[in-house]
Amino acid sequence: IDMARKAREKSISGYYSVLIGGYGRLFIDDEDYENFIEKIDKYIGEEAKAFALIENAACLVVKESEKGIGADIKPLTTSYTRYFQKRYDSDEKLFERRFASEPIETAGEMAHALAMVHRMRRLLWEVCGIISESLRTYQSLTAYS
Repeated sequence: IDMARKAREKSISGYYSVLIGGYGRLFIDDEDYENFIEKIDKYIGEEAKAFALIENAACLVVKESEKGIGADIKPLTTSYTRYFQKRYDSDEKLFERRFASEPIETAGEMAHALAMVHRMRRLLWEVCGIISESLRTYQSLTAYS
């Protein structure tokens, strides 16, 4: 049985749509959301073009550095895991699996990715039936929520 995981598709433009999923809740309260946003600023900075955070996932549009998208996301998730485990006295694994990413190559794909990130709350309601009023969402552009 070949258990090797599929190689991440490489973006020619350097832009990716990224989904980081949690086993359960990644964010319990405002302090958790704010801490994750601080870590986005610290580890990705201006290369994070957009983000939306919901209780069990983080969606981002990111331009990778010379190190590559994996090396860009790893310190973000590692640092947040340490923060979360210390704050909640937990040793549980926080993230579900390796983060998912899709390359963004065209202006149309970029527009679509940005719209999807900024419509996260509405999409969750439409697709999953999650009532938007009960769902706390933090995002980089609140005009689309």
